[in-house]
Amino acid sequence: MVNGPNLFLLVGNGDGTFQKPRTIGPSAFDCGFKPGSQVNDFNGDGNLDVAFCISTKSGGAKIGILLGRGDGTFEKPVFYPVSSDNYYSVGADDFNSDGKTDLVVSRNHNNEFALLLGNGDGTFQHETIIKLAEGYFAPFGILAADFDSDGLLDFVLDDSDSVVYTQK
Repeated sequence: MVNGPNLFLLVGNGDGTFQKPRTIGPSAFDCGFKPGSQVNDFNGDGNLDVAFCISTKSGGAKIGILLGRGDGTFEKPVFYPVSSDNYYSVGADDFNSDGKTDLVVSRNHNNEFALLLGNGDGTFQHETIIKLAEGYFAPFGILAADFDSDGLLDFVLDDSDSVVYTQK
């Protein structure tokens, strides 16, 4: 029996079966919806790391980072506070084109989301709040890719009616 919401790792056996689930951190869905966690190499060591969002007892939220060791184990999580508990999803990519992975977190505050710029070593700067144009509300999901082939990341924001917002 598992107590409380957690993040689990199921290591693959290579034949479509998996080893017994192993807890690697607290729930990624405690303050999030689609998706509440992301996998990326946040510190550039070639090993996959995990970012996740959780609520705090004080009513706030924080983003946790689990740095992977490359053997299916992780360092203890490091947490970054965000200014509200009304967060829904986390996206990871190089949003400012500096070669370092950043995090974007959707917020349930009208037309805003939070950006945490990566330092390239698995740590992140304090959040910057980004406002969207009027009429775009509380995205429940964020997908980032270069949809218009201009070399800059674009976002698909899901606020019940999917809207494409292009970063220029």
